Amino acid sequence: MSGILDKLLNIINPDECLISGEVLPEDREYRYISTERLLELSPPPHPLIIKDRLLSEYKADELAISKIISLFKINENDNVLNPIHKFKYMGITQIGIEFGNMLSKLIVPNEHDLIIPIPIHHARKRERGFNQSEIMGHSISDKTTIPLCLDALIRAKYTYSQAKLNREERMTNLSEKFNVKEKDKVFDKRILLIDDVLTTGTTANHCAELLLKAGARRVDLAVIAVSY
Repeated sequence: MSGILDKLLNIINPDECLISGEVLPEDREYRYISTERLLELSPPPHPLIIKDRLLSEYKADELAISKIISLFKINENDNVLNPIHKFKYMGITQIGIEFGNMLSKLIVPNEHDLIIPIPIHHARKRERGFNQSEIMGHSISDKTTIPLCLDALIRAKYTYSQAKLNREERMTNLSEKFNVKEKDKVFDKRILLIDDVLTTGTTANHCAELLLKAGARRVDLAVIAVSY
């Protein structure tokens, strides 16, 4: 019944690609994004190049993330920012599910034991209504069958945006904001962290460091896009 309703609604008010604005056909792979437009977006740099960029900000022994898996490379003018912003700030969670489905195609299930979305504070989750990384984590877990864990890594304190802070300020802002609550769940596990966009990597690396200190064997990161 829901499939028939979706078709009727699409006739009355057809879905448009959030990247190009074009009307999407009924028989499409993704609900909100044209497959053709996806192919036109900038592919991400090789994981080793992304790691080298992070190493320009961190010493080798400070970088806790082993590998970064990403769909796209973006800058502030890229059209792919439109669906990312509508997912994150307007609550169109289906977009996050679709990005998760795309990411799952890049993930080898037997390379990871556990998926952990980077948590947001309960106050922010109440304001927004959801955690974008959690939405993606559910989608990736469903496609890859890698177990999803939502209670091992918690955000203990509310933090403000990191975007306009320098490196020292970002580290201070994160101090004691995350905790590993269930250490037995991460011990000796190969963990895949989930976030939306990698910019400075400060938050993700801090979470990876805490997980390694709690006994995790390895921490990788999967994101929609890497900012370059």
